[in-house]
Amino acid sequence: MLLLLGQEAWEPFAARVTSTGKRLHREWVQAAFADVVGSLSDTSHTETIDLLVAATDVSVWKIWRRDQGRSRDETIERMLRLAASVADKTGRDAS
Repeated sequence: MLLLLGQEAWEPFAARVTSTGKRLHREWVQAAFADVVGSLSDTSHTETIDLLVAATDVSVWKIWRRDQGRSRDETIERMLRLAASVADKTGRDAS
């Protein structure tokens, strides 16, 4: 996936694949965090989805797993904590 992302600007096939992947990732975030974003205003909903998409992006995995050499479990834990912090903050702001 990272290779395709690097090619998307100049390779039409890579652009199609990554475009679909980005759309599916956003849809997954909306479904996976529906309980967090379901009752938010349109602006807060969009912002929270944006933050959760970033928190669960493959580039975050790459930074911690490949660039920093974290274990798979450490990387998963960090990504879960990052996503949870967004969800927790949103929950406090919404109440």
